[in-house]
Amino acid sequence: MKRRKGAGNRLHGGRVRSGWDAVPTDVVPGDVVTALENLGLEVLRVDESGEATCRCPAHLEYLGREDRNPSYAVNIHSGLHGCWSCGFKGTFVDLVAYVLKIGKPEAASWVRAQGTIKRVERLLAKKTTQVVDTTKIVNEASLALYTAPPDWALRSRRLTAAACECYGVLWDTDYEAWILPVRDEHGVLLGWQAKGDDWFRNEPQGLKKSHTLFGLHSLPERCERIILVESPLDAVRLASAGLDGALAGFGARISDAQMQLILQRTDHLVHFPDNDAPGRLAAAETAARWRGRGLGYQIVDYRPIESEPGALEGRDPGDFSGRSLRYLVRNAVPALFYRP
Repeated sequence: MKRRKGAGNRLHGGRVRSGWDAVPTDVVPGDVVTALENLGLEVLRVDESGEATCRCPAHLEYLGREDRNPSYAVNIHSGLHGCWSCGFKGTFVDLVAYVLKIGKPEAASWVRAQGTIKRVERLLAKKTTQVVDTTKIVNEASLALYTAPPDWALRSRRLTAAACECYGVLWDTDYEAWILPVRDEHGVLLGWQAKGDDWFRNEPQGLKKSHTLFGLHSLPERCERIILVESPLDAVRLASAGLDGALAGFGARISDAQMQLILQRTDHLVHFPDNDAPGRLAAAETAARWRGRGLGYQIVDYRPIESEPGALEGRDPGDFSGRSLRYLVRNAVPALFYRP
């Protein structure tokens, strides 16, 4: 790990930056001490100014030896830390990321999940025979790190601000990534996906999405029609093009639990897979299992669009114009006659 320049110039009175480097305001002094212990760092003493002295976790990497004479301190009010010997310093999120060898998004989530000391004690009291993994705890306050998507990002995906607001889509300014909340059918937050240009990450790790659908909480109890796509941003794209009832299954394969949720909301499904072999095959397989159960099942066929002179072949719904999207949905074929 390279030394970070300018990550934190002082422990006292240092200004905590926004984004992933921000220390959540609900991390009170005692919580920093508890969090240090949860990281495996022994707090040797805390002085009157609020400096917790520990052995530097970066000494071995930076200097080639362990910190035998403690030269490392963490401010329990701000979480800023620094070692006067090896120069390792930064915010509390930087420290967590370094010690646990994880990215800043995971580190920020870990910090938020520490809560207050009393909260942790209550959780431990309820789980006397089981270790409580606080990194799995998410809540609505977790989304406070993010903002509304900027105009340039909306234009790049041909999304509207109104559609993003409807689906709860947010933006991570530090990583220039989309934040896509994952909720259950009742709207309870389960976690989120962070999606960049060529990467995505689930928060928390191991987030299970096979029993929910992106956007489900935003739909009425009964819908005239549901349009099922693979990617959350594709659902927002359809809504931006004026197509209501778009949901995403978080991938090509649709679980039976997800199909049950769809049946509870509508009797007319338009399956809009990505224009690739896995997407087309998964749509055909899902239709084979579920058609004929009181569900009018149609699948989008890309071939009419691709056969038009001058038409551009699209890989997924996000590649098409609003006019083409509406055409494809309107001309979806009955599942019985669909050929992948």
